[in-house]
Amino acid sequence: MAFKTFNGSLESLKPFLSEDIYDGEFSRDIDFSVLKEKYINYLDNCGFDIMRKGDSILIGHPLEWDSAYFGFPCYRISYLNAQYNDSLLSDIYGFLKIRKVKLAFLRLSTSDPLRLYFAQHPSFRLCSTKIMYRKKLEKPRFMGRDENTRLETLIDMPAPAKKKNEKKIEKITPLLFKANRFMADNKITKKKATGVYREWIKNSTNDRSEDIHCLLDKRGELCAFSIVKVLNGFDNKMALLELIGTLSKGKNYGALILEKISSELKREGKEIFYANTDIRNYSAQNLFSQNGFAAYHSVDEYHCWVG
Repeated sequence: MAFKTFNGSLESLKPFLSEDIYDGEFSRDIDFSVLKEKYINYLDNCGFDIMRKGDSILIGHPLEWDSAYFGFPCYRISYLNAQYNDSLLSDIYGFLKIRKVKLAFLRLSTSDPLRLYFAQHPSFRLCSTKIMYRKKLEKPRFMGRDENTRLETLIDMPAPAKKKNEKKIEKITPLLFKANRFMADNKITKKKATGVYREWIKNSTNDRSEDIHCLLDKRGELCAFSIVKVLNGFDNKMALLELIGTLSKGKNYGALILEKISSELKREGKEIFYANTDIRNYSAQNLFSQNGFAAYHSVDEYHCWVG
């Protein structure tokens, strides 16, 4: 039996939802009943594909930005709750083929037994394992070098400074983030894989839902940068660190920008600061663990090439 469109009400979907909604993020900090309600509202507003096969549920949606960037249809399976059987993965592949998808992305918790079957299937390749971190924001404190640097938001800078720092970030970003799932996929060219972050920076510069923070020294020169997104769907008390990079090693700039952003978020009333990184990015893992973040979850990222 193949996956068919789920014909029930969204309310009737609730029994099929597990705590791995949102890739397992946030479940530690939000009551599960509240999380389910928010996810149902999210689905209602976004028009996702909701498919069912027996007691298995697949939820997904086309990726407009990825499809435009790579030049072929991309798709995200955003949620999968299924019991394994011999035809499950073939049915998922068949569904993607009917949707005329070229490349699909799927995340599974590393505690999900299904990951063993996906890892062995020829159409699905494990490209990354992400470690999830969280930090409870405490009263702002200040570090020794604080007087030598300042934090500014890129979008609020004067035009000349904004353009200068934007170009600098775009240039350095592909060199900083080599441990990513696109680089691990040998069907994606190196140029495309490294360009993902550059394009992300370009899109984020004028997106008010994401703030590009810049750590500047006394001369106004860029030392470090980050992208932070406030998770407005969760009572506006949570924020996610999407990207962080430093332009010099050994000068504590990573710790400084994290501390300054944490202090700013706390002053704004935020309570939890999330982050994640690839399991191969040891410098980011050290940075997070040494600056108040604790690892609490991990997910595998699979790519599926169709056709």
